[in-house]
Amino acid sequence: MPLGARESRLPCPEDCVLSDWGSWSRCPLPCSGNTMRERLATQLRQPGVAKQCPSTTEKEPCTLNSNCFTYSYNI
Repeated sequence: MPLGARESRLPCPEDCVLSDWGSWSRCPLPCSGNTMRERLATQLRQPGVAKQCPSTTEKEPCTLNSNCFTYSYNI
């Protein structure tokens, strides 16, 4: 780095800027392995020409309780 130069963490003017991630949504059923929860970010600044913003939605499976059991009863 040249003498007198400083490192900057500010985004370049042509970069897309997103907000921090919001909270995760609630999982409807704790033991349902095929449902997803999500969290969102807001696009604060449009990207420049030929640049794209990353996704503003992040998803993951609902695995709130990894010790879910299924029981069947014979009467």
